[in-house]
Amino acid sequence: MDLAGKLRVHLTLEDRTLYPELLVHRNPDVRALTRLFRDEMGGISKEFEGLLHAWDAPEAISADPSRFVKEMKVLVGILVRRVEREDGELYPLVDRVDSEAP
Repeated sequence: MDLAGKLRVHLTLEDRTLYPELLVHRNPDVRALTRLFRDEMGGISKEFEGLLHAWDAPEAISADPSRFVKEMKVLVGILVRRVEREDGELYPLVDRVDSEAP
């Protein structure tokens, strides 16, 4: 499976399992942060799909390789920051709240 396929599977799992479960979490802070992350991810997913569509042919990449690299670096940066935020904000919040539960 290529990178795009793996990313799609990951996003689908988040959309269909992780976020729905956290959106009904007993803690309102978890629900609010989950909504924010879910809404942001929709925009990232659309940008990702747009880039895939724009650069789906090898000819497109070879016609403007520097633009392709620039746009991919931007997208990868967005994804890296997103993962860092999930790991640094969302998951620690869920862990903390769940560990404090009676």
